[in-house]
Amino acid sequence: MKEAPIFITGLHKSGTTLLRSLLDGHPELQVIPFESHFFPLAGYWTANEYQYTRPKNFDPQRFIDFVHRSNTLSDKYGDNFAEGLLDEQVFQQHFSPDPSSSKPDLAREYFKALRLSLFGELKARMVEKSIENFEYYHDLKAIFPGAKFIHIIRNPYANLVSLRKFKSIGTGYPLLSRLLPAMQQQYYHLYRNAGYEDYKVVRYEDLVADTESCMKSISTFLELNFSDELLQPTLGGKAWGGNSMQGTQFKKVEARNDESWKAEISAFEIQLLNRAIAFVFDDYQYERLEEKGRIWKKMPGENWQRYFYNRLFTYYWRFYEAF
Repeated sequence: MKEAPIFITGLHKSGTTLLRSLLDGHPELQVIPFESHFFPLAGYWTANEYQYTRPKNFDPQRFIDFVHRSNTLSDKYGDNFAEGLLDEQVFQQHFSPDPSSSKPDLAREYFKALRLSLFGELKARMVEKSIENFEYYHDLKAIFPGAKFIHIIRNPYANLVSLRKFKSIGTGYPLLSRLLPAMQQQYYHLYRNAGYEDYKVVRYEDLVADTESCMKSISTFLELNFSDELLQPTLGGKAWGGNSMQGTQFKKVEARNDESWKAEISAFEIQLLNRAIAFVFDDYQYERLEEKGRIWKKMPGENWQRYFYNRLFTYYWRFYEAF
């Protein structure tokens, strides 16, 4: 039987970590509790704006250093929940690639070493989530022909607000020359990959509003026996309270219509998204908002230098037909 790992992907702050936590407790799965970023570590040219890497020669030390950081650092709002969970000695015992190893062999060895360092054995299907997975769909299919992919999307307005707040931590209002291209790239690969039979697109809003129906559909797609474990978000088998930018903690996913982002999104941001991705709103049944308010108003936390840089960027950016 072909290896059939499950790869989760989507834009930052779109619900990918929630889906991973719902799969975490299933007895037929081994869920890696952090983004393992194989392709950037292996020296691939990664174009994702927040995970950008130029082509590099292979260096196994990058993997060893990354695993050590993941095992010693915690990121409440990001996606590193592996603190203290990895046996680094086991990882290094099983990850000793030959310099002449092909990249597919390197990927298989890396994921095997990660799973052994986390779980001690290879007893179930792997689940891995990295935001750049949408960029490497064809590479992953070549390495794991039986792989399945789930791409989470979220209302673009809500996703922009949450991502903007995440990228504002410690810096103030972020550079739109990074945030908007990150959104652009995600939608570009979404539309490239969505037609393949092993690539499922799931709306975050549907996952939250009717978790049971959505997870039953996902389990059918994954050829996975449905069980109640798929309804409880966990991390390493223990209850997981979430990584919401609002600090919301939960014991289970509840049907709710969280529209708090409506009070935080600006007319300027609405205009940018309406102009650039009208087709996404239409194709995925999201309501478009009207642009009400002052378009050129300075954003909270946006210093004057960033204000002028952001407005100059968006003036240039508007000449593109889409992004």
